[in-house]
Amino acid sequence: MDRDEEHMGYFSFRGTWMIKSIVLFLIWLLCVQDVSIHSLVIGVIIVLLVRFCAYYTNINSPFNLGIITYIPWLLKEIWVSALSVTKVIWSPKMPINAVFERIITIQQTDAGRVLYANSITLTPGTYTVNLGQEGLLVHSLVKQDIWPVEMDNRISKVVKC
Repeated sequence: MDRDEEHMGYFSFRGTWMIKSIVLFLIWLLCVQDVSIHSLVIGVIIVLLVRFCAYYTNINSPFNLGIITYIPWLLKEIWVSALSVTKVIWSPKMPINAVFERIITIQQTDAGRVLYANSITLTPGTYTVNLGQEGLLVHSLVKQDIWPVEMDNRISKVVKC
């Protein structure tokens, strides 16, 4: 590697470090209730501390930017599921057909399996009872056929293999 390539690598690292820091700071701004000098300074300190700890402990996120599209989709699914569970509960007949289902996952990493299990548990009316290498055991108020496969595929796009 010559000196120019080494120099470009430094700028590439520096650029991604800055982008990640700016994204963390923007998330901080979204979470803070009042934007004052005090909260901005605390935000910068926290972002620098998090970035410093992540760099020196060699922590790499197992997720890519696909998480940005996954979260809104998951929020939509949570909303739709909440309405469905409300409809089932408020129905005079209460058509609850609770089932335990073994769901085979295509996730190869622990992060992918955990994200999948947590996403299912976040969805109203469902609960991940067991998580193992072979798949998940899920309790559901009503049998659901489509979303586990779609959720699994979407998580595959989010999690780095």
